Amino acid sequence: MAGMKIIPRRVIVKRRTRSVENTALANFQASSFDFVVKYSVKSGINAAESAPSPRSLLNKFGILNATKKASVAKPAPKIFAITISLMNPKIRLKNVPLLIIPVALRSLLFSDI
Repeated sequence: MAGMKIIPRRVIVKRRTRSVENTALANFQASSFDFVVKYSVKSGINAAESAPSPRSLLNKFGILNATKKASVAKPAPKIFAITISLMNPKIRLKNVPLLIIPVALRSLLFSDI
């Protein structure tokens, strides 16, 4: 028995499928891209540490909202119209046209009962 080869009952073959290879490649590319974005030659490592604070971002939004609110059309002030009306009461005493009543309705309203 010393010279005999033993054949196993099961043979497990590890196969790398195409999807596993694609996933590994995508993960590698994503991690290397993340490194390049964080630490580029122009900005260096310190640029990632000195990112803008959330408070400065909120200040920018506040400025944008303030300009947006300021550009909204507002109704005309009534104080000026009331002041003119009180100074010139003629404006309030203008004649109003009489109510036009149709003939049939007039006969019903003003007939002798």
